[in-house]
Amino acid sequence: MGEAELQCRFCGVLVAAGPSFCPNCGGALAPVTGPTPPTTLPVAPNESWDWIGTQDTRALPEAQDRTKTGLLLMIIAFALLWIPYVSSLGALLALIGLIFLWLGRNGFGPAHRRNVLLGGVCVVIGLVTGIAVGAWFVDSILTQATPGESPSAIGAIFQSDLGVLFVVGLGTATLTAIAYVALPYALADPTSRILLISAAALTVVISAITIAIIFPQISGAVTQATSGSSINTAPITALEGESALLGSAQFVPYMMFLWAYYRTRTRTFPDHPPVGTPIGSDREFGRTH
Repeated sequence: MGEAELQCRFCGVLVAAGPSFCPNCGGALAPVTGPTPPTTLPVAPNESWDWIGTQDTRALPEAQDRTKTGLLLMIIAFALLWIPYVSSLGALLALIGLIFLWLGRNGFGPAHRRNVLLGGVCVVIGLVTGIAVGAWFVDSILTQATPGESPSAIGAIFQSDLGVLFVVGLGTATLTAIAYVALPYALADPTSRILLISAAALTVVISAITIAIIFPQISGAVTQATSGSSINTAPITALEGESALLGSAQFVPYMMFLWAYYRTRTRTFPDHPPVGTPIGSDREFGRTH
């Protein structure tokens, strides 16, 4: 490495002299003329790196450990999210993993922190919107279905609002897919990034196809269930198996997410990194200059 080159102390990328920040991770650049510096450097009590602001750099290992735990929880979550009747546990683990990633967002520079913030915002918007629309859906039925209302009238009210519920569900699925891409994106190598984006796109497509298939079936089942003098839940119950089968089609994108997160975790936190190779460096990802 020549005198005219700078090496990022955070990701190890070599950059031609000129820019003040690393184009790969956004960390502040400093000339390096000797051996590659370690991943974390000792600092004076009041000293801080430019990209951390006023944060003590000694907090970095803790933030990185939280990121490591968060990625592991997300990997386990993806293994469960596609399985009918177990997906709720996967969703809970994914939420806990997101919390860990959020707490460790300052461990790898501004690009990672920004992406984790984006992912967190997407998840929060999706959750709040889903809860709000679900509450509106229930309230709409309870409000319009007056005492003594015929089953057919209740079914008509249900079907009129069902479309909104599905549209919001697709929007929530899209926001969640964006969050899954954003959370590890700054730490991921090019192959993992392709996996992340492809999995997100496939998730949205499968969700849209599932809604297109299941919506008319649910509408027809509701019509059958409310056509008599009393509500017959058998037609709706009969759809549970098919709905679960359609949901399991998410197996492919979730396995792609799992593999991308696994690759990112093992490359960001290698068990035995080569001596002098900083975490997240180009050499660790197998890239050369």
